[in-house]
Amino acid sequence: MGRILFTYLFKNFWSTFLLVLFTFLSLIFIVDLMDKLDEFMSYGLPFKDYILYCFYTIPPVIVYCLPFSVLLSALRLLHSMSLSNEYTSLIMGGISLNKIMLPFFMSAFFLSAVSFFLNDQIAPETRFRQRLMQREKFKLNQPYLKNINLTGKDGKKYYLHEYHKKEKKISGFMITETDAFGQLQQRVFAEEMIWHKDHWSGNKVQVQPYSNDGLPAKAACYETIIFKDIPKPEEILVSKVDPTFMNARLLKKLIKTIPENKEKIKKGLMVDYYRKFSLAFLPLVFLFLAIPFGITHEKEVSSKAIGAGVIVCLVYYLFDVIFYQAGKGLLISPLLSAWMSHVLFLLTGVILIRKVPH
Repeated sequence: MGRILFTYLFKNFWSTFLLVLFTFLSLIFIVDLMDKLDEFMSYGLPFKDYILYCFYTIPPVIVYCLPFSVLLSALRLLHSMSLSNEYTSLIMGGISLNKIMLPFFMSAFFLSAVSFFLNDQIAPETRFRQRLMQREKFKLNQPYLKNINLTGKDGKKYYLHEYHKKEKKISGFMITETDAFGQLQQRVFAEEMIWHKDHWSGNKVQVQPYSNDGLPAKAACYETIIFKDIPKPEEILVSKVDPTFMNARLLKKLIKTIPENKEKIKKGLMVDYYRKFSLAFLPLVFLFLAIPFGITHEKEVSSKAIGAGVIVCLVYYLFDVIFYQAGKGLLISPLLSAWMSHVLFLLTGVILIRKVPH
């Protein structure tokens, strides 16, 4: 009986879940088609570029659609079981709520793992490719970018006065190096930088070291220097450090390079780092909220239950935005910023579940 029940609930949940997820993705695809197709056509870009652009959108969209899909699927299935008295029959037959919900929870844990993998390993790369496409395809009338600031390894800061996209050339380049405490160590100036397959060649380069007192020491000048550890042309096109382009490992390494006196930048990135993990558990949190709303014996409540689920989602995201901005503004700790809304709504779900007959 236990295996049959598990298989029955498992299949029903996944069939409903996949249908809901497909519906979400289709609607988003259609909206994006209407929004971006004119822009692609105005630049004379082929339809295959648009398909590629939409393909890059899929992983991050799936990450945000998974919790909604779990919520609506669980609401639909549990409410259907309640109206057909299946839930009551199972409880009266001695099967606990925990056993009934086991296939739901196993599915939610699996989807949480999928969400983390997509958000950490796949979505950063597709977001980067999408942004790169936007820069290359939609700004063909701009031959160069101006006043670009980039952050590199070991706290290095890069300033590019002009980056010429077609020639892959930089006019006016500066590297600023500081120690762990933000003390200026060295500046490197180059009149021109030219890209050669796997490295930059700097022309008319001046290396200006600084003493421990912050005073400039004797500068060294060179006609040409080879640089291999500065951003590549595709990274320059993106033109800024964006945590959504990084996985958790790279984001953690970046955080370690930021000096302690840059507290706002460092803690802001820590918020993004912790959210890499907290966002993955959202399908599980929404499942806890779906249980008390889905199990009801009132026949006219079907639409109300789904409406309540949507309202719960909106309220959750309102709280999530509030805590996110509070973390970025240093009002609360990064860890609390990333997890507080999850904890509050998870506890709400647990309290409401205790009132469900089981």
